[in-house]
Amino acid sequence: YDIRSFLSNETGIGIYFKNLVNQIITSYDHRYYLLSASLKKRFDKRKLKLNSNVVLKDKRIPVSLLDLLWYRAKLLPFGFFFRQSMDLVHSPVPSLIPGRHKQIITVHDLCLVDSPELVNQDTISNFQHDLHESIEKADGIVAVSEFTKDRILSNFGNQYQSKIKVIYHGSDLDDIEETMPESSQPLPEKYLLYVGTIEPRKNISVLLRAIDDILGEHPDLKLLVCGNKGWESDQTYRLLEQKIIEKKVIHLPYSNRASLKYLYRNASLLLFPSIYEGFGLPILEAAHCGTSVA
Repeated sequence: YDIRSFLSNETGIGIYFKNLVNQIITSYDHRYYLLSASLKKRFDKRKLKLNSNVVLKDKRIPVSLLDLLWYRAKLLPFGFFFRQSMDLVHSPVPSLIPGRHKQIITVHDLCLVDSPELVNQDTISNFQHDLHESIEKADGIVAVSEFTKDRILSNFGNQYQSKIKVIYHGSDLDDIEETMPESSQPLPEKYLLYVGTIEPRKNISVLLRAIDDILGEHPDLKLLVCGNKGWESDQTYRLLEQKIIEKKVIHLPYSNRASLKYLYRNASLLLFPSIYEGFGLPILEAAHCGTSVA
């Protein structure tokens, strides 16, 4: 398993893959090889339920370099890092990892095909050029929703239907003890919650433009935005800062799952204006915490 997706703060793909890997390595008696790589960041082993069947390597290799070697140059088999041939390798992204092993890929969405203007250039560079080849050559494909499966078949053909398995996300929040987020100002008693990266696809600018009307009808509410800055977000950030000055919005950078659980459970409503999603994990997590979604 390539576990770089949950090396740093865990969002979307990282949460999915951490939960999947932990469930598998504790449920089946096989040998597992896990690889993390970064020039500066070291992997926190506490994120994994390690046991004697697991071999973990944490290499000092820049993420961008390994992406280039794997996804563009098709070099360095996964087993190279362990001096061991692999039977099966699972990639958390829709691109094959080099090697003479069977391959499973997870496809979260096809936004880079359906709406490439909503995807950053690094993602397009790494995955778009050989996406069809990955779909064709993968031995198995995990789609996180029926919608994603339908988009794969619509874009690449019904001949791949037999090797696609829809496996929905679950929630790990029952296993997490919530903690109040650290904030420079008191959290409001009543708030509307947005959770997600601040980037074009997430469409948060719609919320920020509408918040005056919303709060006009419900002056006891605030909008609480939980998420880090993403690509092409400068204009949205300026609008966000304006609403913070007007004391209509509170911004909390994403910190950890325990704090996020607290925010979900105490929110009046989760607002989810995203333009395109393969699944939409915050919807599941909010509902799991008993919070309605709009």
